[in-house]
Amino acid sequence: MTHNNIIKNLASPWWYLLVGDTLGLIALGFYWHYYSSLSIPQFVSAALLLWMTTALAAAPLIRFVLFDWEARYHEFLNRLNNESLIAYLQQFWEKRTTQNAAFIGWKSENPEKTHQINSSMEKIFDEIYHEQYGRIAFIAPMVLLNSVVFILTTLCVLVYSEQTILSLNIDSTVAIASIAGAYMYVCMWSVTWFNVYGNAV
Repeated sequence: MTHNNIIKNLASPWWYLLVGDTLGLIALGFYWHYYSSLSIPQFVSAALLLWMTTALAAAPLIRFVLFDWEARYHEFLNRLNNESLIAYLQQFWEKRTTQNAAFIGWKSENPEKTHQINSSMEKIFDEIYHEQYGRIAFIAPMVLLNSVVFILTTLCVLVYSEQTILSLNIDSTVAIASIAGAYMYVCMWSVTWFNVYGNAV
């Protein structure tokens, strides 16, 4: 990976985060203008706080997607020799493998054909892995995480400024507790599921 590619990969996810934060701040600006009594310095402080909290929340996930994801992929692939890879595809992805255009057979007594089969299996595995567990799979969780962080931070700012009752008679303290409780429930369920079923996979 060249220096320019590294800089490009580092910058692109942060630009998406910046655009998302900017859109959220525009929406907050409309709310501030029509419904909120925040002063201009308070609004600027809230904007800086929102950028900081969302950046801190996104940083570990962005780092994993840019650097650790590829390392984990190669680590997983290196654990499978040719026979193990073929057995894995035959056991869990047989239909998908046989329907792939690169599929030329499961095994052969011919050494040259065996080499071709191994190469085709690696190609098929690469396609399946990137489709099922590729970087694109992290977009929705990152958007959801940063949306929750953005909303919670906004509500905390409003509570701090003693604006507990929002439009539509929504209590911001109740909203904070509800969102945090729902998020913690999802985290708890995920950990529980992994402890029960993850070790069996």
